[in-house]
Parts: sequence; structure tokens; C-alpha cells
Amino acid sequence: MINNPGKFVHALEIPVRWHDMDAYGHVNNSTYFTYFESTRIDWWMTIIPQDMTLLENGPVIVNAQCTFQKAVQYPETLLVKLHVGPPGRSSYECFYEIYSKQQPDILYATGSTKIVWVDRKLGQSTPLPDYIRKHLPEK
Repeated sequence: MINNPGKFVHALEIPVRWHDMDAYGHVNNSTYFTYFESTRIDWWMTIIPQDMTLLENGPVIVNAQCTFQKAVQYPETLLVKLHVGPPGRSSYECFYEIYSKQQPDILYATGSTKIVWVDRKLGQSTPLPDYIRKHLPEK
């Protein structure tokens, strides 16, 4: 369990692909960030306007971290749980837990990302939009 799980908002099942493995026979460490991203984007697609490319403001990852608990090996189906922290003016944190779907007591990794909403033209932070803020826990 992560130290500051925040508010649970989403979970995604992700089958491990053979391609995810590295020469050492386990999922490559960089792939865990792809699992985080897939879960975060899957959640966003349920709460944001359908075409983010047309918006003047959008999310940028400014920090990402992962703590590896146990190596993932193929074949496996993962359950990635996403929690979110309270909003700041223009940012919030996402917290992740990666479990085995078949053996839910196996925790493979925990991690987090800090999301900052940015004005794309100015390249500066901008207040979080209401359609994001309303899904985040209060401080």
C-alpha cells in the first residue's frame, strides 16, 4: 500500500506483453511508467473533453517516481490502481499501485506522478479546470 493513497478513482487491468520483458526475463523498469500512463489516460478519458489536442490548456508530468517491490514476469495480468491527491492551484498528484490480478496479495510496485496544468501557448502553469478539480479530494 502506498503511503499517501489519496482518493481512489480508477483501476485498469493490463496484460503483460512479451514485448514488455527485458533481457533479464522480467518487465523492464521503464515499462512501469507506461502502465501508470495507461491507467491515468484511461481515467482521464472518462472525465475530460474527448479531444484534448483542441484545448488551449492541458496536463504536463513534472515528476514521476516508482518503487519496485517485486519483478513482474510474463505471463501476468496486472491490476493498476490509481488514487489522486488534493488539488493545488494548478497541480495534483497521482498515486499508483500495481498488483497481480490473479494473486491480489502480490504488490509489484508503487509510484506517483505530479501533474501540472499548463497554458500551451504561454508554456506556464494555469489553474486546474473544474472538470478535473471536481474529481479530486478536498484538502
